[in-house]
Amino acid sequence: MSIFEPKSSVTTTEYVQVSGKDVFSLARPHRKTSAVPKVSMILALVYPRLGRDARKVVVVLLLATAVGLWDNTLLQRSMKPVISERIDNHMQDWALPSSIKQGWVGEVDSTAPTGLFASGDLDDVLKVWDANITIEAPSICEGLCTGSLNGAGIAINCNSSVQNIDLTLATSNGAILFDLTFSRTFSADHRPLLDMQLSYMSEADQQCRATIAIQHCSMQLATVAYDTIQQGYAVQLDTTRYPRVVEITPSVSDDTINGNPASALSALNYFPHYYLEGNATSMQPNTPGGQFAWEPYGTVCRQHADFPTFEEAKNRFCALRWRNATEDVLWKMHKVMFRLAVTSALGNETGAVSMHTCTRSVMIYEARYGTLWVAIGTMLLALLAAMSLFWGFWQLDRAVSMSPVEMARALAGTVLSFLAGDIRMDFEELLEVVGHKNVGQMSI
Repeated sequence: MSIFEPKSSVTTTEYVQVSGKDVFSLARPHRKTSAVPKVSMILALVYPRLGRDARKVVVVLLLATAVGLWDNTLLQRSMKPVISERIDNHMQDWALPSSIKQGWVGEVDSTAPTGLFASGDLDDVLKVWDANITIEAPSICEGLCTGSLNGAGIAINCNSSVQNIDLTLATSNGAILFDLTFSRTFSADHRPLLDMQLSYMSEADQQCRATIAIQHCSMQLATVAYDTIQQGYAVQLDTTRYPRVVEITPSVSDDTINGNPASALSALNYFPHYYLEGNATSMQPNTPGGQFAWEPYGTVCRQHADFPTFEEAKNRFCALRWRNATEDVLWKMHKVMFRLAVTSALGNETGAVSMHTCTRSVMIYEARYGTLWVAIGTMLLALLAAMSLFWGFWQLDRAVSMSPVEMARALAGTVLSFLAGDIRMDFEELLEVVGHKNVGQMSI
């Protein structure tokens, strides 16, 4: 098989001989040449030979081409897409009960550890809380919506104190290092309360002199305003702000007679007993150096323990301490109470329609007016240049069109100056003259 290539450096076509026949093949990539130098070369050769009008056409053509390339870039740069936050109002007609109906959580049972025989509804609420299953609103929010909902909740008052102990003393054997307990009490005006007491060792020095911090909180039922965050259908509490008390709604005493309908306060006593309570005590084995150990149990106790590293435990006694778990525990109580309010809607809803603020991301286009005006100016320049070619059209003594024949006649004085022809030739005569003219190696 033999390959023949043309001598011209312009063409890129290969001729391949196969079985005695010449066939075309694909152009070789390394032989490709740009059309721009060719056009420039042709213009450089032809332009000096053109007449005045033909030169104007060429100049306008080049100007329009340049503006078309430059103007597209300017128009693209004049508009910039950006992501912006759009804030709208969202009507939320989701109403929560202002209080939990007596008996919805169960009934009084003095034989139970917390005095409550829990209902299946209460256990279901606690299970979905423990599994962190999403709370869903009845209507969707496009974006991120924030607002408040009034519903059944709790009012909380807390105070704190500290005490110091020496863990090396024999009397400190079995001392409480962490303890979280709940109990039912009454206020001075005989309102039912739920008391929480949290004791934890906040620090201890090298001599094992420890500081025990004590947090005491009293809770009672109330109607509160929950700050919520909603995205789509999913709703959660805004943990940056505690629920605000709207009205105190004390429950009927439900801890004396078995079988009485229990209030939500009994449910809040039932919940931490099985999910939150825990403690840790010190143990002093008879070992040299007065080393001691501890035994913690309970999820909250372990979550907030600041266990020492290996080096700390090796070089320092009494290295264990706890972080304050009060805020974490109180938010767990608020979240369970919010779920109780959502689940126990039995007809005593507040009925209020709240306005939420919805924030969503939208794409907008920012205009760069300086670049836009430059682009418009270049377009107007090209338009005026093109219109200048029609200057003097009123001097025409006959109707003309933009057909190729008319264009050829208009340029005949220049194009045919080196041909055997005349501007008054008709179509057939023009083709006759041009058709026998050799251009390069081609015949037209």
